[in-house]
Amino acid sequence: MSSKKKKIVAKKKPVSLYNQIQKEFRIINDKLPINFQLSLALRRKLISDNIYPNFKNREQGVRRIREYILDLVDKIEPQPTCDVRDIPYGAIESIAWYDINEWISEVMPQCIYVQVNAGEFGITNIFNTMNYSYERSGVKDITDAIREYVGNNSDTNCNYSGYKKLRPKKLDDGSPENYYIEFILSLDYVPQGDTEEADIPKPKSKKEKKEKESIKDAIIDKINQYKSKKRKVKRANNTIKKNLESAKKLQKKIKALKTDTAKAKTLSDILTQNRKSIKALIRDYKNGLITKEKYEKNRKLFDKALEIYSKKRKKGKGKH
Repeated sequence: MSSKKKKIVAKKKPVSLYNQIQKEFRIINDKLPINFQLSLALRRKLISDNIYPNFKNREQGVRRIREYILDLVDKIEPQPTCDVRDIPYGAIESIAWYDINEWISEVMPQCIYVQVNAGEFGITNIFNTMNYSYERSGVKDITDAIREYVGNNSDTNCNYSGYKKLRPKKLDDGSPENYYIEFILSLDYVPQGDTEEADIPKPKSKKEKKEKESIKDAIIDKINQYKSKKRKVKRANNTIKKNLESAKKLQKKIKALKTDTAKAKTLSDILTQNRKSIKALIRDYKNGLITKEKYEKNRKLFDKALEIYSKKRKKGKGKH
């Protein structure tokens, strides 16, 4: 009598809480109207910062997780429109070549289709801004190529303008997802691509006109927010530059001083200046005005100077 081999069934690993939340969020997100849907990056941020910490130490069912996600989504402002035909031309004209990344990620609604066409510098596929990536989309490669060209031809006028077009193999039937904006680069006012657009119907009723105005106001508000942030970023970078220059001047000054009293006073000024510089650096990094790389690089410089001159001050005090 032959013995039958027992079939070994692998035990299923329990789904982690994080993955469970992620799954429920994706299901909810897919059922939302497109202008309410959230990007994968934003969903992950909300899970990590808000949802997961709230549930990790409690035993909560799927129903409670769903209710919590729905409540959270309800508080998020929807996109003003997902129809490129609604976007005012003033929001897609004369965009500096180095601003195109932020223009796509911060100014444009995060649910429309776009393409970047820079002629000889490269052209991207048509992609949706919802899950936009500067590197994966190809926009970074194009921007780097333009940067190199402009570096060797500094007097070149180089801007993007957007053109509203029908997506390939799509019907011109008014469905928002059938259209896209092609951002075409102009070199010395010569477009590097085909500027022919789809037929865009004008709003007829008062209600339609009012809706278009509301969308226009929302996008102009985004442009103003972006410009305001850009000014703050510039100020933050100028503050770092100014603080580094001040530190160098004080360090140079202390070497030329001869009396201990004057040196002690300048040392005190250096330490005060350094602490203020570190405080400003931390503030601007927390506010997202400088990159992590810039923060860490300059923090090391200021921390090192603080350590060196603190030791010198202690040594100077020890002489008295």
